[in-house]
Order: sequence, then C-alpha cells, then structure tokens
Amino acid sequence: MHLRIKTLALNDSRPSSPAGSVEPAAQEVADAVVLLWRQEPQTVVLALQELHPRIMAYHPEWNLPLATFVALAKQQNLVQSRSNRMFLYESEVQFPQISSERFYELSQVKRNRECVEIAQKPSEAPHGNRSLIAKRAFAHGDQIAHDLAPICQIPPMDKLVLMSLGKACSCCGKSISSSNISPHFIMTNGLDCDGCSAVWCSKTCRKTQFAIHAALKHNRYKQQQRVCTRHWNEFEQYCQKYVLVAAYAVAQITAYSLIAGNKHLEEQFNALAAVSQRIRIRASDTTNIGGTLDMSSGAMSSSKHSESPKEVWTRAYELYSQVFPEILTREEPVTYDLFLDYIGRFNINQLSTQQLYFTLAFANHNCEPNAHFEVDQRGEMKLMARKPIAAGDEIFITYVNPLHEVHLRQRELRVNYGFLCDCSRCKSELEAPAPKPVLTISPSENSQASTSPSASASGAAARRKSSMRSQRPDLSELLKNGQEFDLEIPENPAIGARRRTSVRFDGNVSMAVEEE
Repeated sequence: MHLRIKTLALNDSRPSSPAGSVEPAAQEVADAVVLLWRQEPQTVVLALQELHPRIMAYHPEWNLPLATFVALAKQQNLVQSRSNRMFLYESEVQFPQISSERFYELSQVKRNRECVEIAQKPSEAPHGNRSLIAKRAFAHGDQIAHDLAPICQIPPMDKLVLMSLGKACSCCGKSISSSNISPHFIMTNGLDCDGCSAVWCSKTCRKTQFAIHAALKHNRYKQQQRVCTRHWNEFEQYCQKYVLVAAYAVAQITAYSLIAGNKHLEEQFNALAAVSQRIRIRASDTTNIGGTLDMSSGAMSSSKHSESPKEVWTRAYELYSQVFPEILTREEPVTYDLFLDYIGRFNINQLSTQQLYFTLAFANHNCEPNAHFEVDQRGEMKLMARKPIAAGDEIFITYVNPLHEVHLRQRELRVNYGFLCDCSRCKSELEAPAPKPVLTISPSENSQASTSPSASASGAAARRKSSMRSQRPDLSELLKNGQEFDLEIPENPAIGARRRTSVRFDGNVSMAVEEE
C-alpha cells in the first residue's frame, strides 16, 4: 500500500471563507453557543446582545445579524430563563411502582436491606415520585449502599476497535497493555477467543460475556434462529457511525436476556424510570458539541451526516429487529415505540461511565447532595455519605457537575433529564448570584524561606503568608461544597533563570493517506 503525505487544516482553525459569506443553520448556531459556554463558562450569564459578538469573533464567515441570532437562540431553547417556557418532560417520565421488598429482591445485596428503603411520593411530586431513604444514620464518609456490578456490562463504544484487535478487554474495555496483562497470562488462563482476536482481562469478564460474544460474533451455541451475526456487525458499525450509545446498550441488554437467559437483568431494567426518546428529542438542541452537557441526549445525528434524527433511529430499530428476530414474535413484541422507550430509559438512568446501576437509579438529584458514588476497577459501585445523614432522610446525588455555573447545571438537567432543579442552592444563585471566590497564588508563597536574606525578612514573609492564608478560601472546602472558583495566574512567577519551553501551532496537520 502506497502512502502520501497530505496537509489539512485543523477542524478548529479559522475558516478560509470570506467574511459574511455563509448562512449558518440553526443547529450550527446552537452548537457554537454551547461550545462557547463549555469553553468559557463565564459567558453563560451574558445577554444575547453581548453573546452575539463573541460568536461572530469565532465565526467571521457567518452572515448572522443580531435579530436572526436572537430568534435562533430562542428557537433552540438557549435562552436561560424560566419565563421562556422551555420544554420540560419531567411529567412524561414513568416511574414503575416498586416496594422496598421488591427492591431488595432485585438488588440482591444484603447491606441494602439494612441501610436503605424505597419511599413512594405523591404522583404530582416534582422530579419523580419515588426516593431512596436512609434507614439509619450515617456519618460523613460512611458507605450507604452498593451494587456489586452494573445491571449489564456495556462494552465502551469508543473502544470497540481496540477490542476487535485484542488491545482491550472485550467485556469491560480495560486496556490490555496498560494493565500489564501478558500474552502468556492470556493464553494460560484461556482468556482469548479461538475464533477472532478478542481477549478478556480476567476470568470474570470472560465468564460474563463469553456466551454473548460467541453468539453475536460467531453464531455459536445453537443461536442461529435467535441472533443474526451478519446484521449484528452491521448494527454495531451503524451505532459507531452515529455514536448511538443507548441503542447499542439496549441491544446488549437484549442479548443477555435472550441468549444468556438473564431474566433478572430484564426485571431490573423494567423497574427503572422510563421516557420515550421521541419526547426527549424535543429538548435536545445541540449535537453534543458541548461535551458532557448533552452526554445522554442521544437524539441528534452528527452535522456531518444528512439524515434526520428520526431517520437514524428508524434505521437503528430496523437493524436491531433483524439482529433479534424473536423480539417481533413474542407475546409482547418490541415495537419501534417500545424501542424508543428503552432508549429513553437507558439515557435517563445511565452514569457518566455509560453503565446502569440499579440502586443508584433510585436516588434523586440535588445540587448540594448528601451522598456521592464511587465505581472501582471491578465495576462495583459504592454510595457514600458526603455529609451526616439522619435516619429517615432522603439520599440525594448530583446528576451534573456541581462546579458548573447555575445556568449550565439547569440546561444540562433540562436536556438530559427533563426538569429544572429548584434546590436551595439553585434558587439563591438565580436570585442573587454570589461573586466567585478567587484563589490567589502569590510568588512569595512559591519561594522557599531559605532564600530570605535575613531572619527579619523571613518573619515578615511568614506574616504575609499567614494573613494571605487566612483570607484565602479553602480549596478542599470549595470542592467539597461544589462551589465555583477562579485561580489567578501570578504576574511574575518565580521560575528562576530557566527559560520556559514555547510551542507554536499553525492550524494545520499532516497525515499519511493512501494514494488514489
């Protein structure tokens, strides 16, 4: 194969089009605004009249008058105001009734029975009509509850290529090389597939996924009538192309239920809150260009593809039903509408790790939560108290980054979960936003006491440090309480006589491509 070097412009470099020569689409404008918010959070509070020149500075090639920009911003639900009648879908979310006893049966963790219970709220209660309640008191740092593993181990989509090459675990996606797992260890423990390059990082991962892998990838174990390998490969590639994480996860859950006969998994999944993706798509206003702001919207196709979101989901369902033809003939067939319900159910219950944890799915949101969760390398989730919790208190976690500004938090909750938070922190910040504390890094604090020319100078420096330390907000306390803060860059940092390395970029990238 002959290669040649081709130089291309970076995707974030300045465009070469003449100024004012491009008519941007509404979606492009929305993406530009959200990306600016992500990169410069302080711009969230700017009025549209102030935001417009910032957007035009990044896109001088756009022909976008202020009036058009304002209209598009309102059309795309980008105006951060409760009076703007933004679309919310919290009333459309369905919460299956579940008793505490049924919760314990599905959880299968003895500790959860001793520590937490499920409480049913009135149907008109905001943000969900069920809650996770502490059965006893917990001190700061105590473990409240835990799940031994996700409801279903979803292979990370961004590592599918590495997994197919045997560079990452086919089940959990853990890197083989960085985990110091040698080929000898893999061979002696039977952690490789004899039909392809797939490997597993442990016997647990192999046991968890082997039957599914054999059926989906190699059509073994008499699953020919239940699974179509050819269509699975096509479905997997389609999900990769459009980053349909939720659709891929639903297919994995279906595979474990049909092939491995894991009915317990199906019962756990059906007990979670659900809403149709058809409804959620109405709240989505970007193509996730803002990163985690729309991490689970899963509704907008990438701007580089011409298909509409509806066409993308319709094609995904067609491939899904071809992979599992049995779902169309059983007593309750998985129709297109039910498929969209499954998609929405996964999206509103998943974590940032793109996994579902049963116990965690019952905890409601608060921007000042009393609990947080940790997931270890084995996939075990632990729910920990971040402040004292009394018996009978509701356990809250945060669905968003607590360090985000209030408008960013509200937007993320609206898009991903369908509601606007009305906790005390959000109310106070919306009514009278407090100035962000500033952490000052002084050159005198970076210098060592040994460099002082005299004892008196050392004493003066120590007194200055002490007074500055008393006025400076505590970093650990800010992080603990989820407050935003700025770090000032010192004007004359004490870096000695050493010259700092300088790196320059010209907006181009060179790559090797095949000759045509």
